[in-house]
Amino acid sequence: MPDLVWNGQPPTVAVRQLPRGRRTRRVCTAVRRGRSRHPAVTACRDVLRRAATGLTEAPRG
Repeated sequence: MPDLVWNGQPPTVAVRQLPRGRRTRRVCTAVRRGRSRHPAVTACRDVLRRAATGLTEAPRG
């Protein structure tokens, strides 16, 4: 999803490591009533889910 936001340009925000200890965050999305199955909404939520899954997997090597 970052590529969709930044469109190939360098980010304009600082990326920081999370502090030691519990390294979790909760991301919530909100949509109008009846729009939760709209293709754009489901695509965005799928991308967020895949990105989060990728971050929690153990590094391979």
